[in-house]
Amino acid sequence: MTPLHEAAENGHHETVSVLLAAGADVNIQDTSQRTPLHLAAENGHHETVSVLLVAGADLNMQDRQGRTPLHWAAGNGHHETVSALLAAGVNVNIQDSEGSTQRYLPMPASFTPLQLAAKNRHLETVSVLLKAGADVNTLSASEKNSLLLQASRSGYHETVSTLLAAGADVNTQDWFLKRTPLHLAADENGHHETVSVLLAAGADVNIQDTLGRTPLHLAAENGHHETVSVLLAAGANVNIRDREGRTPLHRAAENGRHDTVSALLAAGADVNTRDGKGMTPLHLAAQNDHQETVSALLAAEKQSPASGIPEWLQRNC
Repeated sequence: MTPLHEAAENGHHETVSVLLAAGADVNIQDTSQRTPLHLAAENGHHETVSVLLVAGADLNMQDRQGRTPLHWAAGNGHHETVSALLAAGVNVNIQDSEGSTQRYLPMPASFTPLQLAAKNRHLETVSVLLKAGADVNTLSASEKNSLLLQASRSGYHETVSTLLAAGADVNTQDWFLKRTPLHLAADENGHHETVSVLLAAGADVNIQDTLGRTPLHLAAENGHHETVSVLLAAGANVNIRDREGRTPLHRAAENGRHDTVSALLAAGADVNTRDGKGMTPLHLAAQNDHQETVSALLAAEKQSPASGIPEWLQRNC
């Protein structure tokens, strides 16, 4: 490699500037036909990339594998570098010549920058590429579905929309808990915009994972009030039970989500329902010292028609 290659690979942008000013060839190739821009992009040195671009580096030059600097940046998830290359006008859909070259195949397999980013699960880079016009149809069905799960979990609703429009399965399930994109969007971060996109595309609002939990169970458990409202408006079963016999109200009460408890009660949640151990939502709220939730449940508590004894005094042990 030349000194310019070495400086670019290590992100020494000031040294790169000195070498260029001294007459170094910005597009010189090493034995793998990589330019300094390839090496800077591969390692995510976006400042060095900018210096090289200003000096006239060839954006679309391909190395021995047919890969451009964008391929290397995308494959390694360097989204800032990807953005810099895209802003400079790189071909977003260029294919490399990497892959199988076995004789029984009609031609070598090739990859676009989007495929490399997807293969390595670099979601943010995938989103940047899609917004720049990368062809989503270069992805396989399994790649689209895998990315849909990732994008839903992270709340990338624009990416979700693009993947769905390209044929990703809105009800695809992960391998571990058999959760759908809707489960993941509704869970820890409560991405209600993403939830809305998925529902509009036909997501099953009452689908249960291996634990018997629906997206509403997960949203309620985490107190995502807006997401709960969106799910209820879409017809989520407010009294559906998971494998422990618990409803979304049980889950919200157990975790002290009093605003969510109120929303579920207003939607018709059964305040007196018991789980597999005979516990009501009030039992769980009291057990965990969630005083505001206890107050909300007490206000909604009904008398048992059988005995006249308040449900909160009863427990089947």
